[in-house]
This record gives sequence, structure tokens and C-alpha cells, in this order.
Amino acid sequence: INLPYTNNIELTFNEVYAPYAFYGYNMNNNTIGIDEVSNNMFSGTYYGIYASNSENLNIFHNTIASTGTGNAILIGGFGATSGDSLDIRNNIFSTESSSAFYIDGTITNTSFNYNAYFADTAAGASVAQIGWNNSYQTLADWRKVDSINNVNSVEGDNPMYLAPDNLRMLISAVPNDVGDNTVGITTDIDGDTR
Repeated sequence: INLPYTNNIELTFNEVYAPYAFYGYNMNNNTIGIDEVSNNMFSGTYYGIYASNSENLNIFHNTIASTGTGNAILIGGFGATSGDSLDIRNNIFSTESSSAFYIDGTITNTSFNYNAYFADTAAGASVAQIGWNNSYQTLADWRKVDSINNVNSVEGDNPMYLAPDNLRMLISAVPNDVGDNTVGITTDIDGDTR
């Protein structure tokens, strides 16, 4: 799904397997309204979600995987640009060989919490990377440098997806019922009650 330079969208109930499963560069930079990306399964060989330079964006209740050399999600900006006003909650981020959560450049007024992370650390993956040089192998490592975000997030075992293009889990390897129910989304991608 390629949605650069878009405003005021609601992207829900999609299952995408592609090199860049969701490419949302420069979304909603006019600060009118809030974009929402919710209840999706994005599996990318490079990125599950690429949302660089995006603003006023809610990312709720998605399963986002990097099955190749990229990151599950990239937010932030390049150079002098930034990501601003992002709310990222109740997602599952997983990666096999890179970072589950990558922040590039500057982000402001952004929160991420109630997420579940998996990084295959045996393969050299990390839960988070901030810029080129700051990699945090575990969620506990990341919390040492950022005590504001991820207070209620968890790190789980390999999610054991059915297939790279089907992010439903064989077993519940990530904790269940640990999300924030205040975001107003009451059913999941399959129509099951949350």
C-alpha cells in the first residue's frame, strides 16, 4: 500500500505482504485531522510500515513484521525534518534480522505504549534502533534510555506466524489482553471482539 503525501485517511482491515507493505511517507503534514492505521497485518521484507516524516498519525492494533533485512516500522525523519504527533499503541512488532522499531531523525509529541515486541536476537536483531548508532537489543535496554514510552509494552517470544504472508499466530507467543482499550477499537481484523 503506497500512500505518500496523503491526508485524513483511515486504513483498516488490510493484509499485505510486500517489500514495503505499507509506505506512508510524509502523511498528514498539513496538521488537519488525524490519519489512522488500524487492524492491519503488514509483512514486509524491507519494512512492514515506513512512515517517515509523517505527522498526526495513529497506529493502533496492527501486526507488523519484517521478514527480511528491514525494520518492522520506521518513524521519524531525515535531516532537518521530523515525525510529529504519532500515537502508536496495541501493536505487535517483530523482526528476524534488523530492528522491530526504528526511529530516524527527530520525533516530537509522540508516544508508543502497550505494544508487544519480538526481535530474533540470536540472528542479530534488536527491539529498537534510534538513528544509525543506537541499537537496543531488548525492551529493557531501550527503557534505560527512554523511561517515558513503552511503560506498559512487553517483549515476547517468536510470534510463530502461520506464514510470512499470514500473520495469524500458531500459538499465542506474545502476551494477550495487555493492550489499552481506550483507543475505541472493539473488534480485530477477523471481526473477533477484543
